[in-house]
Amino acid sequence: MSFSIAPLVITLSQSTTVAAASDASAQADAAVSEESQPSTEPVAEPSSYHEPVATTAAEQSSTSTTRVRGERIAADNASAGTWKVPESMRPGTRAHVLEFGFGPYSRWWGLEASYLYHLSGGPTGPAVGAVASGSAWLGSASFSFGGKFQWDFRLFPSQPLGLYVGPFATVAYQHRSAIRSDIGAHARLLFNDRWVVFVQPLVLGMYFFMGDANYWGRQVWPTYHASLGGGVTF
Repeated sequence: MSFSIAPLVITLSQSTTVAAASDASAQADAAVSEESQPSTEPVAEPSSYHEPVATTAAEQSSTSTTRVRGERIAADNASAGTWKVPESMRPGTRAHVLEFGFGPYSRWWGLEASYLYHLSGGPTGPAVGAVASGSAWLGSASFSFGGKFQWDFRLFPSQPLGLYVGPFATVAYQHRSAIRSDIGAHARLLFNDRWVVFVQPLVLGMYFFMGDANYWGRQVWPTYHASLGGGVTF
């Protein structure tokens, strides 16, 4: 009895080929699946570090010169319109002022002393104080003492100059049984936050005589005067 093994060999060979093809297809599917899934590994960001660029001494000097020039231009623009005032004439800080002046009093010549305290604690604003004056002419003399009110402000507030002006009013008792009242304007220039030069170009006043007292037969007598002087702040 005889038989052939050729069909069995062919059948085994085909089965092996089919199995190998199935394994290759499965491996390809797995690779595709892995590629389609998002990667969990961190992605490196591009570095922002740059290697320093070497500069020459000439380039550094040019950069420094440009910066200094720019700073000067900025300073000039900031100070445009500002006066160049000496340090000795800058605005002051003190509230007390003591002044002495001399000038014509109507037909007489007189001296005047005044003290003021600025309520703001500085050199500007309302000020209260006292005033004393004396005048003489051809053997006659007159003396008075009273109170003074003045309101000072800087004439050029946007400039670094210690120049102050202000209106004032005084009421004083005159030794000839009269009440004297004055109104006027006052200008003061400050030096080193200490010394004062002032002028009162025109002061208008009035004497009011009491009782039987009079001046050349008149109960009311108008006056005018001016004064120039100096003083000190403290």
